[in-house]
Amino acid sequence: MSKSYNPDNDSVPTGVWSSVALSQRDLAGQVPINFATRPAVSLSAACFGQGKYDDEGATTCLSNLIALGFRKLEADVFWDTGKQAWGFCPLSSPTSAESSQSSFTTSLSSLASMSLSSVILHDSTSNELMARSQLSSSAFSTSKTTVLTSTLVDTNSSATESPQPTSTLVLTSNSSTVYGISDYNCTTTVDMSILTSVLQSYFQLTADTVHASVLYLTLNMHAAASVSSPTSPAHEPASTDMPQDQNLIGNIFRASMESSIYTPTDLRHDRSNLNASWYATAKLRQPVSGYFFPDVSDDDTYSTEDGWPCETYLLLSRAQRLLISWGTIDPQMKAYNFSADDDTIFPTRQIEEVRTVTANAAGGIKSGCFFDKQETNVSAMNSSWALATKATGFVYPQSLSSSLYPLTNLTSNITNCGISPFVNHTLANSVANKNISAYQAVAYSSYWAWANGEPRNITGSTSVIFRCALLDTNNNGRWRVEDCSRRYRTACRVGTSRYEWEFSSYSVDFNSASSNICPANTSFDIPRTALENRHLYSAMLNSKQDIDAVWVDFNSLDAQGCWVTGGANASCPYESDDTQLKDRTILVPTIAAIIVLIITALLLFVKCNKSRRASKRIKRRNNFGWDYEGVPS
Repeated sequence: MSKSYNPDNDSVPTGVWSSVALSQRDLAGQVPINFATRPAVSLSAACFGQGKYDDEGATTCLSNLIALGFRKLEADVFWDTGKQAWGFCPLSSPTSAESSQSSFTTSLSSLASMSLSSVILHDSTSNELMARSQLSSSAFSTSKTTVLTSTLVDTNSSATESPQPTSTLVLTSNSSTVYGISDYNCTTTVDMSILTSVLQSYFQLTADTVHASVLYLTLNMHAAASVSSPTSPAHEPASTDMPQDQNLIGNIFRASMESSIYTPTDLRHDRSNLNASWYATAKLRQPVSGYFFPDVSDDDTYSTEDGWPCETYLLLSRAQRLLISWGTIDPQMKAYNFSADDDTIFPTRQIEEVRTVTANAAGGIKSGCFFDKQETNVSAMNSSWALATKATGFVYPQSLSSSLYPLTNLTSNITNCGISPFVNHTLANSVANKNISAYQAVAYSSYWAWANGEPRNITGSTSVIFRCALLDTNNNGRWRVEDCSRRYRTACRVGTSRYEWEFSSYSVDFNSASSNICPANTSFDIPRTALENRHLYSAMLNSKQDIDAVWVDFNSLDAQGCWVTGGANASCPYESDDTQLKDRTILVPTIAAIIVLIITALLLFVKCNKSRRASKRIKRRNNFGWDYEGVPS
């Protein structure tokens, strides 16, 4: 089967949700990536939480999670010394010796009665694996499927000890093998290529300014346990069995998508001279002020030791869409050649800072929140890379019949605290390739700006007057679209502070909101993160001016569904017409290719011109009988 990015239709945001996703991505686009929240998910929990590790399920699950909006992925990868390959299954593939102990079982009735959770069948007439719900006894055929059942015996154990786990091997028509033991059922091909292939095809299919986004991948490294001792700790691989050269994880990713990876080397280079990196780009690709404070040398060269780029810089200036970091490392893998990957993979915790959060049963946050209405200094409440791996005291939904309201409330509250929510549970006891409802609830609840059902103009209204964003205290600080001709006070940012807000002293229509009506040392602006929005909402609630709604600098006056900042006259960077959209949404790789073509043409012109001049010199010298030495052109 194909291991390309191919999400289920219902996992792709449509209608109002597609507008919400795009507008929030653009809002946070200039925020340094370490301060922008994003939903995170563990693939072990969301894709393999039921102990089934198969190619089709893994590919669909990973595709669905990315399509839903999960931008930070955590993957547990296991080194299989026998195969000399990385995989997702915690168990190493059975050796030929273990398989040779197997006895054949080919009863059609026994096959049909087997649990579908332990077998994947393939229809030889189709290029795609059959859906589990479509499998029936008619799909089984002894000519297409062989079931091998083996009992793995420890020769050191006594005959009176409890029986050993049974391994079930199923050879399908495409020669893929499924082996099951203890709590795991794994195909022998559920390996790292699924991860790299899905990511690579996702980057290719979404290589435009409307759909592109940056992903963050954390890798937890393990040694695969032996199938003969599935419940025992894995053995430390011998030095000769450790990954070498092409099996080093950095090399695997570089081989498939090197140009898409933003590396530690890139970061060091960018930080050393901001004049030639982040500040050398268009203003809309530069990180906003207030999150880090660069150093300035005597020659006015800006640099930073701890700053990070913003997403628009990565997407539009570098066309890099993936950051990879190490997570936990098993002691058995301590001899891995980490130094070889230093230029590709960020160290543990450099792009992740676990934040301890406690919550009540309804999803309310009891402790761990970064919001403090009295503290408006970014460095004092440093939410850089903050991630809530769990919420102590909260019970996650256990079944598909469980209410999702506490989960959505928890996700929203964690996000509003300046922390990225992390799904580290198999929600509703279902994996994301079978039922996305709980995972969709988390992804959509992490959108912090718009109120439910907003922005409404994306659903069909063509009225140009309902194209402006209003923060409304009646929506708990969320935004709604409003008639742009109505009069409200405006949200005014204090200097370059990220968390300090004031308000205009009188109300105006949206067109006049940016006309110097804000108090001194403030300007009409918009919150770009959930924590910024929380501070603005708090300022409204605590204002002596009795303010219940304010204009924020966000509108779609230029093009329906295209939300932009910069006042009423701001232009949409995308076109609403489909034919123009295609022309206006080319990412840097294509633009870079055009630039390369131009440079190549100029070089060819120069070379041709040099050749022409050289030929003239040669010709003159020939006329005068001069000898010459030819120069290759």
